[in-house]
Amino acid sequence: MPDLIEPPQGRPQSPTLIDIINVLSDRADPVVKLLTAAVTSYQKGQERKIGYQKHMALIALAVVVLIVGIAAELTYKGKIDGSTFTFLLGLIVGYVLTFVRDQITGPE
Repeated sequence: MPDLIEPPQGRPQSPTLIDIINVLSDRADPVVKLLTAAVTSYQKGQERKIGYQKHMALIALAVVVLIVGIAAELTYKGKIDGSTFTFLLGLIVGYVLTFVRDQITGPE
């Protein structure tokens, strides 16, 4: 009994499942490398985005603290009314709550 079964004459031999798997595995390596590079690049971009957001949040916090500090000093010295200072604080609290909500859920 022969080890290989030969196809009938006149009919081309079709590839076996093992042949197809071998060809696909040879061609999958570049695709895997491409996907790995793409995922790595995306992750680095997300890390940079998070760092930028933290930096912008710190700048916004510094500006808000500066405004409240100056307004508190002016209120203490009697240059502006206490109700004006309260209104300013209400505006800033609303801004901060909106900013935090947008950071958690997104602006949509």
